[in-house]
Amino acid sequence: MSDLQSRRNQFCRSLVDHSIACAIITLPHDVTYLTGHLGGWGDSPSLLIVAPDQTPVIVTPDHATRPFASEDGSLQIRLYESSCLQQPVEPHISLARQVADVLRLWRTSGKTVGVEVTNTPHFLIEFLELKISDLETYDVTDMVRQQRAIQTELE
Repeated sequence: MSDLQSRRNQFCRSLVDHSIACAIITLPHDVTYLTGHLGGWGDSPSLLIVAPDQTPVIVTPDHATRPFASEDGSLQIRLYESSCLQQPVEPHISLARQVADVLRLWRTSGKTVGVEVTNTPHFLIEFLELKISDLETYDVTDMVRQQRAIQTELE
């Protein structure tokens, strides 16, 4: 198991301890901490969705200058439309649809979903609350921060 997988597993244990079904990680340095990905300058936002007993999902723009790679299959990659030459695109709606699709597949209706409240776009939370019934959110910012404060032997 890689150090990144170990970090994700540890975070998922914290989610279970707090009765949180899954979490949407949006702060770029937290996405890097849990995936190893360094976004390119000027890229549209990328985010990570993690849950116990699920393959973590990266939602990233289709034009990313430094795209995510998951050769070992430890991450699922979903691209959202962020630009289009033929017709207008609403990248924030495209992003929100990808996230809602994952949450529906993971059956989060009526459950609590963790978000980094200070960095998660408000429209995304509103969109998810409209598309997934009885969805509740919980701020996981401190959970990630506390985990990052404890360094592993490798670090």
